[in-house]
Amino acid sequence: MRIAAAALGLAFLSACGGPGRVSGLRPAHPAPPDYRVDSGRPTLRWEPFPIPGHERGVSDVTYDLRIRHRNDMLQEREVYARDGLPQAEHTVEAPLQPEGTHVWTVRARFLLDGLPRETQWSRLLRNGPGGSDGGFPLVIRERE
Repeated sequence: MRIAAAALGLAFLSACGGPGRVSGLRPAHPAPPDYRVDSGRPTLRWEPFPIPGHERGVSDVTYDLRIRHRNDMLQEREVYARDGLPQAEHTVEAPLQPEGTHVWTVRARFLLDGLPRETQWSRLLRNGPGGSDGGFPLVIRERE
């Protein structure tokens, strides 16, 4: 069973965390390069889990979402959290403040052959060893 879990994890990481500078589930909306949205209540979308061709033994997939606010001094605090989301998308229910930058991340929770598992939290990878900003930017466009 450990071999199956390791194989699933390696396939997932090689498909999602390779040269695309993303580790974990890839964002679908908002998407790179600018990650901009027009609303303080954006709909976030990410690639579904498991990746096609690696569904064997995987069931009961849900997603956990976290949004942190990053101020001008690069300090972060969690401002939004949802667990157990049934789909690979979510519309933020409480408006996010437009000042500063938000950072979001998502992970999948699932059963593999009946045992609970979870993926790593998704994140952008910086250049250089071990670099990560901990999530994807979420920039709310200013209304004119």
